[in-house]
Amino acid sequence: NVYEYISHNYEFLGFNFKRPLLNDKNIRKAIAYGIDRHKLINNIYLGHATTVDVPIHPLESIYDVSQLTYGHNIDKAIELLNNSGYTLNNEQKLMLNENLQPLKFSLLINDDNLLREKVAFFIKEELENIGIEIEIEMVEWEEYNSRINTGNFDIVLGGWNLSYVTDLSFAFHSSNIEGSNFISYNNEKMDELLHRAINAPNDITKESVYSQLQKHIVEELPYMSLFFKNASIVVRDKVKGEFKPSNYNLFYGIEDWFINTK
Repeated sequence: NVYEYISHNYEFLGFNFKRPLLNDKNIRKAIAYGIDRHKLINNIYLGHATTVDVPIHPLESIYDVSQLTYGHNIDKAIELLNNSGYTLNNEQKLMLNENLQPLKFSLLINDDNLLREKVAFFIKEELENIGIEIEIEMVEWEEYNSRINTGNFDIVLGGWNLSYVTDLSFAFHSSNIEGSNFISYNNEKMDELLHRAINAPNDITKESVYSQLQKHIVEELPYMSLFFKNASIVVRDKVKGEFKPSNYNLFYGIEDWFINTK
């Protein structure tokens, strides 16, 4: 018997804020609306992943499910690109600006992860449906990390194994630019919310501040959250009991498990 749970392995698209086009919030949001994450999960991960819009585990008490915003919506994506001065050329099937320049980005991935490679080509196909051209750059692990650390990318497909104690300063705080904030995101309100969240004096305040922080992340969209991977435990059928594994405790309730010897 197989019992599934949500792991802390989180996958994302990171936008390089050194690229002027990706500083445009409409373009970032259009990308988010243009990718059908449920189809991605079903086709590539066979349903074994959980969508989120923020890098916070969905079973955390601070997770605010009301912030889920970015469903698949091609019309909304095209509207946002139109608002930023891009028009879909039906013959070329490309978004062009007033100078007839196409909207084009490179997508950086590491070449030793087959699932991530499949996700990259899925994203390429999805974004081409809204007129955004994507060039996939698949490189070795050392070059992948080097290019991330030097900011030599447009969009990066990556993942984190997130901590059990939530602190998103490493990803979003301006003090970590040129370090773990490799997308070079700089926002005063984000810095303030991160500081308030990590220094919250009690659980009620913490949940309130994290709700505001998640709302700000969804609105700003410095990263596009893809999903948390699901994991599982496999149990021999003669082992009986109630199985409720989680990333915090695979053996939850083990004191009540038993082996049926009859």
